[in-house]
Amino acid sequence: MIQTNHFSRIVVIESLPNGQAKTGSVIHGYIEAQIHENNLPVSVVFRQCESKVEFLSILDNIHKEIVSNNEYPWIHIECHGSSAEDGIVLSNGDLITWQELKPKFTKINLACKCNLMIVIAACNGAHLTEVLQPQDRAPCWGLLGATNELYPDDLLASFRVFYSSLLSSLNGDAALIALRKVIEERNLSFMLVTALDFFQEVYSGYLSEYCTEKAYWGRAKNMKNGDIKGVTVQDLVLKLKEQEPGEFQKFKNNFFMCDLYPENSAKFPITYSDVLMKT
Repeated sequence: MIQTNHFSRIVVIESLPNGQAKTGSVIHGYIEAQIHENNLPVSVVFRQCESKVEFLSILDNIHKEIVSNNEYPWIHIECHGSSAEDGIVLSNGDLITWQELKPKFTKINLACKCNLMIVIAACNGAHLTEVLQPQDRAPCWGLLGATNELYPDDLLASFRVFYSSLLSSLNGDAALIALRKVIEERNLSFMLVTALDFFQEVYSGYLSEYCTEKAYWGRAKNMKNGDIKGVTVQDLVLKLKEQEPGEFQKFKNNFFMCDLYPENSAKFPITYSDVLMKT
């Protein structure tokens, strides 16, 4: 569900090679027409770039606009995904890895209180999850993107339907339903990953690596070999297990920025039990 996402501006960033359809420009024009048609208090801007330096500068400027104008951006990116699935490729061939994009997206998401929605018309966008750690802040509220290469007409048809529904209803769930119909008709592949999904996957990975019975005993033995005296390894294992729900809450509050914006606790109601059930 994405209907709880709040935005006041849509920023379309295009970086496509010469000779290819400029889908970003077309989508910008369509969004602009929909905003006027529905008389919405939302603005849309178009940014075109060729290089990594230019792209990252655009993201920096988006952050500045949030701080100075209290904007809540929705970022739509038109580019290509890398064949190695480790980032996006710009029109001049520059690669920006997910590792490099993570702090930029996170900085913007922090400024807009974990409301950042990213739409990326490049394959493999969901791989942003692979560079996240439990101690990180959420890089976005949600990420919607294609999971394989799409022809320009398929891409435009999909996003026309999506934005038409979104901007006429201001309901993200309705827009997703409309998008799914196009996806099914044209046999396309899109994926929505929310901040809850990101956290679920990242924390499940943490539990699988550090919170199994074997891992607990290994951690306890390392602690016992240190300065801790007067307790057994088994005592330390029990203590680690008892502490885990509290550690989960710390990670959750940090990831969803509840420490800065207490209202986010209700917005992201995931519990330790929820994660355990899905691990």
